[in-house]
Amino acid sequence: MKVIPERNEYLTTIFKLKESNKKVTNKALSQALDISPSSVTEMVKKLKNDGLLKDQKTIDLSQDGEDYAKDIVSKHRLWEYFLTENLKYNWEDVHEQAQLLQNVTSDKMFEDLNRFLGEPETCPHGGIIYSNLKKSNNKISLDEAKVGLEYTIQSIFDDKSLLTYINKIGLKIGEKLKVIEFNEIDDSVDILINDKDNINLSHKVSKDIFLI
Repeated sequence: MKVIPERNEYLTTIFKLKESNKKVTNKALSQALDISPSSVTEMVKKLKNDGLLKDQKTIDLSQDGEDYAKDIVSKHRLWEYFLTENLKYNWEDVHEQAQLLQNVTSDKMFEDLNRFLGEPETCPHGGIIYSNLKKSNNKISLDEAKVGLEYTIQSIFDDKSLLTYINKIGLKIGEKLKVIEFNEIDDSVDILINDKDNINLSHKVSKDIFLI
Protein backbone atom coordinates (compact mmCIF):
# COMPACT_ATOMS: atom_id res chain seq x y z
CA MET A 1 0.00 0.00 0.00
CA LYS A 2 1.34 3.44 -0.94
CA VAL A 3 2.62 5.44 2.02
CA ILE A 4 0.45 8.51 2.63
CA PRO A 5 1.52 10.27 5.88
CA GLU A 6 -1.87 11.91 6.51
CA ARG A 7 -3.68 8.58 6.15
CA ASN A 8 -1.12 6.90 8.38
CA GLU A 9 -1.64 9.52 11.07
CA TYR A 10 -5.40 8.99 11.07
CA LEU A 11 -5.19 5.20 11.16
CA THR A 12 -2.56 5.08 13.89
CA THR A 13 -4.43 7.66 15.97
CA ILE A 14 -7.63 5.63 15.71
CA PHE A 15 -5.70 2.49 16.62
CA LYS A 16 -3.97 4.09 19.64
CA LEU A 17 -7.25 5.52 20.95
CA LYS A 18 -8.82 2.07 20.75
CA GLU A 19 -5.69 0.50 22.24
CA SER A 20 -6.03 2.83 25.25
CA ASN A 21 -9.76 2.04 25.63
CA LYS A 22 -10.78 5.52 24.52
CA LYS A 23 -13.94 6.16 22.51
CA VAL A 24 -13.17 7.00 18.88
CA THR A 25 -15.37 9.84 17.65
CA ASN A 26 -14.98 12.70 15.17
CA LYS A 27 -14.46 15.03 18.13
CA ALA A 28 -11.78 12.78 19.68
CA LEU A 29 -9.91 12.60 16.35
CA SER A 30 -10.24 16.35 15.82
CA GLN A 31 -8.72 17.02 19.24
CA ALA A 32 -5.99 14.36 18.97
CA LEU A 33 -4.89 15.50 15.51
CA ASP A 34 -5.60 19.23 16.02
CA ILE A 35 -7.63 19.24 12.80
CA SER A 36 -11.04 20.75 12.10
CA PRO A 37 -14.09 18.47 12.54
CA SER A 38 -15.05 18.98 8.88
CA SER A 39 -11.62 17.72 7.73
CA VAL A 40 -11.97 14.68 9.99
CA THR A 41 -15.40 13.89 8.55
CA GLU A 42 -14.01 14.07 5.01
CA MET A 43 -11.03 11.80 5.78
CA VAL A 44 -13.15 9.26 7.67
CA LYS A 45 -15.35 9.00 4.57
CA LYS A 46 -12.27 8.39 2.38
CA LEU A 47 -10.94 5.73 4.73
CA LYS A 48 -14.30 3.93 4.65
CA ASN A 49 -14.31 4.07 0.85
CA ASP A 50 -10.77 2.59 0.86
CA GLY A 51 -11.95 -0.27 3.07
CA LEU A 52 -9.71 0.72 5.99
CA LEU A 53 -12.64 1.58 8.26
CA LYS A 54 -15.79 -0.42 8.78
CA ASP A 55 -18.80 0.87 6.83
CA GLN A 56 -20.86 1.89 9.84
CA LYS A 57 -21.86 5.05 11.74
CA THR A 58 -19.23 4.59 14.46
CA ILE A 59 -15.50 4.86 13.69
CA ASP A 60 -13.77 1.50 13.79
CA LEU A 61 -10.90 -0.05 11.86
CA SER A 62 -11.60 -2.84 9.39
CA GLN A 63 -9.30 -5.87 9.57
CA ASP A 64 -7.20 -4.42 6.73
CA GLY A 65 -7.10 -1.07 8.53
CA GLU A 66 -6.05 -2.67 11.82
CA ASP A 67 -3.32 -4.75 10.18
CA TYR A 68 -1.98 -1.69 8.39
CA ALA A 69 -2.10 0.45 11.56
CA LYS A 70 -0.26 -2.24 13.57
CA ASP A 71 2.49 -2.28 10.95
CA ILE A 72 2.97 1.50 11.13
CA VAL A 73 2.71 1.56 14.93
CA SER A 74 5.32 -1.20 15.18
CA LYS A 75 7.72 0.78 12.98
CA HIS A 76 7.09 3.92 15.03
CA ARG A 77 7.69 2.19 18.35
CA LEU A 78 10.80 0.37 17.13
CA TRP A 79 12.32 3.73 16.18
CA GLU A 80 11.38 5.11 19.61
CA TYR A 81 13.22 2.15 21.17
CA PHE A 82 16.27 2.79 18.98
CA LEU A 83 16.32 6.52 19.77
CA THR A 84 16.17 6.00 23.54
CA GLU A 85 18.37 2.91 23.85
CA ASN A 86 21.00 3.71 21.22
CA LEU A 87 20.97 7.50 20.85
CA LYS A 88 19.96 8.21 24.48
CA TYR A 89 17.00 10.48 23.70
CA ASN A 90 14.64 11.27 26.56
CA TRP A 91 11.47 9.19 26.30
CA GLU A 92 9.24 12.29 26.08
CA ASP A 93 11.18 13.58 23.04
CA VAL A 94 11.18 10.58 20.70
CA HIS A 95 7.63 10.69 19.33
CA GLU A 96 8.16 13.47 16.78
CA GLN A 97 11.34 11.90 15.39
CA ALA A 98 9.76 8.44 15.18
CA GLN A 99 6.77 10.01 13.41
CA LEU A 100 9.07 11.16 10.62
CA LEU A 101 10.98 7.88 10.39
CA GLN A 102 7.97 5.53 10.38
CA ASN A 103 6.79 6.78 7.00
CA VAL A 104 10.11 6.19 5.24
CA THR A 105 10.84 2.77 6.74
CA SER A 106 10.60 -0.08 4.27
CA ASP A 107 9.74 -3.59 5.42
CA LYS A 108 13.37 -4.58 4.76
CA MET A 109 14.72 -1.72 6.88
CA PHE A 110 12.28 -2.60 9.65
CA GLU A 111 13.38 -6.26 9.62
CA ASP A 112 17.08 -5.31 9.72
CA LEU A 113 16.61 -2.73 12.49
CA ASN A 114 14.40 -5.11 14.45
CA ARG A 115 17.02 -7.85 14.25
CA PHE A 116 19.79 -5.41 15.26
CA LEU A 117 17.81 -4.32 18.34
CA GLY A 118 17.00 -7.87 19.43
CA GLU A 119 13.28 -7.76 18.57
CA PRO A 120 12.06 -5.77 21.61
CA GLU A 121 8.42 -6.32 22.56
CA THR A 122 7.71 -2.75 23.72
CA CYS A 123 8.74 0.84 23.11
CA PRO A 124 10.12 3.07 25.94
CA HIS A 125 6.55 3.98 26.95
CA GLY A 126 5.54 0.32 27.21
CA GLY A 127 3.57 0.38 23.96
CA ILE A 128 3.47 -2.99 22.20
CA ILE A 129 5.61 -3.60 19.11
CA TYR A 130 3.05 -5.92 17.56
CA SER A 131 5.37 -7.68 15.14
CA ASN A 132 7.34 -8.94 18.16
CA LEU A 133 4.44 -9.75 20.49
CA LYS A 134 4.82 -13.28 21.85
CA LYS A 135 1.95 -13.44 24.33
CA SER A 136 -1.45 -11.86 24.97
CA ASN A 137 -1.52 -8.56 26.84
CA ASN A 138 -4.56 -8.02 29.07
CA LYS A 139 -3.84 -4.56 30.43
CA ILE A 140 -6.19 -2.25 32.33
CA SER A 141 -5.96 1.46 33.05
CA LEU A 142 -5.07 2.57 36.57
CA ASP A 143 -8.52 4.10 37.08
CA GLU A 144 -9.99 0.59 36.57
CA ALA A 145 -7.69 -1.11 39.11
CA LYS A 146 -8.94 -2.72 42.31
CA VAL A 147 -8.08 -1.33 45.74
CA GLY A 148 -5.55 -3.47 47.60
CA LEU A 149 -4.26 -5.42 44.60
CA GLU A 150 -0.70 -5.17 43.27
CA TYR A 151 -0.01 -4.40 39.61
CA THR A 152 2.93 -3.70 37.32
CA ILE A 153 3.08 -0.50 35.23
CA GLN A 154 2.98 -1.87 31.68
CA SER A 155 2.65 1.27 29.54
CA ILE A 156 1.88 4.99 29.55
CA PHE A 157 -0.07 6.81 26.85
CA ASP A 158 2.32 8.46 24.41
CA ASP A 159 1.65 12.14 25.14
CA LYS A 160 4.61 14.49 25.66
CA SER A 161 3.13 16.53 28.52
CA LEU A 162 2.02 13.37 30.33
CA LEU A 163 5.42 11.69 29.86
CA THR A 164 7.20 14.82 31.12
CA TYR A 165 5.00 14.80 34.24
CA ILE A 166 5.51 11.05 34.80
CA ASN A 167 9.26 11.56 34.49
CA LYS A 168 9.10 14.43 37.00
CA ILE A 169 7.34 12.40 39.68
CA GLY A 170 9.61 9.42 39.08
CA LEU A 171 7.22 6.71 37.88
CA LYS A 172 8.79 4.07 35.63
CA ILE A 173 7.64 1.26 33.36
CA GLY A 174 7.93 -2.06 35.19
CA GLU A 175 7.46 -0.67 38.70
CA LYS A 176 5.06 -2.35 41.12
CA LEU A 177 2.15 -0.37 42.49
CA LYS A 178 -0.78 -0.97 44.82
CA VAL A 179 -3.99 1.06 44.84
CA ILE A 180 -4.63 2.44 48.32
CA GLU A 181 -7.77 4.49 47.72
CA PHE A 182 -9.92 6.17 45.08
CA ASN A 183 -11.08 9.62 46.19
CA GLU A 184 -14.76 10.19 45.37
CA ILE A 185 -14.59 13.99 45.43
CA ASP A 186 -12.10 14.46 42.58
CA ASP A 187 -11.64 10.89 41.20
CA SER A 188 -7.94 10.99 42.06
CA VAL A 189 -6.20 7.84 43.28
CA ASP A 190 -3.67 7.21 46.03
CA ILE A 191 -1.10 4.56 45.13
CA LEU A 192 1.88 2.92 46.80
CA ILE A 193 4.95 2.44 44.60
CA ASN A 194 7.28 -0.48 45.33
CA ASP A 195 5.79 -0.73 48.86
CA LYS A 196 7.43 2.52 49.96
CA ASP A 197 6.36 5.72 48.11
CA ASN A 198 2.85 7.16 48.38
CA ILE A 199 1.66 9.19 45.39
CA ASN A 200 -1.66 10.85 44.56
CA LEU A 201 -2.60 10.98 40.86
CA SER A 202 -5.44 12.86 39.21
CA HIS A 203 -7.96 10.99 37.07
CA LYS A 204 -6.54 12.77 34.01
CA VAL A 205 -3.24 10.98 34.67
CA SER A 206 -4.50 7.64 36.04
CA LYS A 207 -6.68 6.93 33.00
CA ASP A 208 -3.57 6.96 30.79
CA ILE A 209 -1.39 4.66 32.90
CA PHE A 210 -1.84 0.99 32.02
CA LEU A 211 -1.21 -1.99 34.25
CA ILE A 212 -0.89 -5.76 34.08
